[in-house]
Parts: sequence; structure tokens; C-alpha cells
Amino acid sequence: MESLIRKLGSLFFRIERRRDRIVTHHILQIGLYRSQHMLLMDIGNQPGVAQRDLASNRDISAAAVAVNLKKLEKMGLIRREIDPDDNRFNCVFLTPKGEEVVQQSLSIFEELEREMFQVFSEEEKHQLEEYLKRLYDRLAYMEEQTRP
Repeated sequence: MESLIRKLGSLFFRIERRRDRIVTHHILQIGLYRSQHMLLMDIGNQPGVAQRDLASNRDISAAAVAVNLKKLEKMGLIRREIDPDDNRFNCVFLTPKGEEVVQQSLSIFEELEREMFQVFSEEEKHQLEEYLKRLYDRLAYMEEQTRP
């Protein structure tokens, strides 16, 4: 018989996988792959972010970022500018078309979250928030313990 702890862990995994499939479906409808979309959202949150910081923040290679940015640039969603403080680096900005995609994405996420949590009362949502914060804090502590 499966323990309650194992059931909860499995349920978290299954919830995230199902949510991920729904998000991926919507992102593909926009015309982007998941990795491109994540970078686009990062640029929307940090206009003028350095290309090297995008790689560092996502813990992916600079080459992978460069390939995705090139595609986003060809699609007219971003523009790159030489960093005025250091000519060796590029800063990345959204174009107006890119800003539209980010706003569309935010609307999709808002609707998804509204639908997802409609099964809870306001009080239950507050309780769930507290539980999830505690789990998040515990995971942050556990992650910190794994660092050398």
C-alpha cells in the first residue's frame, strides 16, 4: 500500500505535468516552443536583460539562448542592442509584437489559474497558499543544504 507521503508527492508531480501540457498547448497555438516562450517572458520581465544573464537565469547554455533568440528575432518578437557599457554583450528587448505575445500569454495564464482554482472557496485558497508557501520554504531549505 502506498504511503500518504508518496501519494502527495505523486499528486504534485501529476498536477504539474497536466498543467504543463495545457500551457504547452496554448504556447504552441501562439506559434512558439516552450524554451522560446520562457525566454520571451523573461525578457518581458527584465527589459534590456543581457543575453548572458538569460542563460545564467535559466541555467542553460549561452549557445541554446543564442539559437532561441535568433529565432525570436526572425519572428519579430525581440531586438538586440549592444550593451552601452560593454560592447562585448547584447541587451535584449521586446518589440511591440513581442509585447503583444507576452500580454496574450499573461492572459492565458490568468485564465488557466482562475479555472484551476475555481474548485476552492476563498478561505480554502488562503489555506492552500499557506500550505504551499511552507512547502516552498522547506524545499528552498533542502536545496540550500545540497550546495557545497
